[in-house]
Amino acid sequence: MARAIVTSEILDELTALARRFVRDIQVEAVPSIQDWCKAVGMSEDNPFLCGKTVQNRETGRHLILLAQRITPEMQASVISAMEHHAKLSREEVASLKNADVFVKHLLLHELAHATDHERSEEECDRWAFQQLHAA
Repeated sequence: MARAIVTSEILDELTALARRFVRDIQVEAVPSIQDWCKAVGMSEDNPFLCGKTVQNRETGRHLILLAQRITPEMQASVISAMEHHAKLSREEVASLKNADVFVKHLLLHELAHATDHERSEEECDRWAFQQLHAA
């Protein structure tokens, strides 16, 4: 976790992964998810958010926003929260220290929200890990 993850550099790969599940999903890397939300009139309190799913109310299409630059501190914060709050295996949570695994899990977690709005954060994490293991 020594270097930042630059999602804009792997956006095509992440979009292709998302479209394996939802054909018309859009994935964008933005400098600040909080600023993006503010610009479109949405409330978002977390300035360090790594990912977010939003839905266009007119078209029903989903958009997954990823922080363009995920710092090691942002990654560590997500991992720490999962260690303390989620009922996931230690091995799965530890695997998120790998940048590639982390960003794919993040994308799949957000995709889980897009495909089922009723899923809890923990259920989205579990689904994301299931998809990672199946790949």
